[in-house]
Amino acid sequence: MTKTATGQNATLLLVNGIVLGAVALLQFVLDFAGYWGGLGPTGPALHGNLNTIGFAEAHGLAAIFAVLFIIRRNDGFIGWHAVAAAVHLLLGVCNLIFWPLFATWGLVPMGIAATAMHAVFFVLETWAFLSGRSGRR
Repeated sequence: MTKTATGQNATLLLVNGIVLGAVALLQFVLDFAGYWGGLGPTGPALHGNLNTIGFAEAHGLAAIFAVLFIIRRNDGFIGWHAVAAAVHLLLGVCNLIFWPLFATWGLVPMGIAATAMHAVFFVLETWAFLSGRSGRR
């Protein structure tokens, strides 16, 4: 028998999806504005820089996952919390590994906020997954 998500867990996926999606979509737009026009906080570094593909892909995929969290939040599959935790773990760890980018671009406060958000959602989604799994037979 598969353990199903509770109403609280569905709300967590909804909030996660909204926050992750809004930030990812904004960053995705800023990636392209920076690449083509040198606009935004990362514009000078991304302008004409083909390495921008990595930023655009990461932010675009985060937005896609956010949509999935929102539209699948009520399907009762507790595994979405494991997926959500993995997404935040990946993004948060990448922020930490590549932290010098935030420092170089003068975006340390944004880096702190983004990494803290990933940490909080990683913990909450991991807890939701593990607490849901504990009731399995």
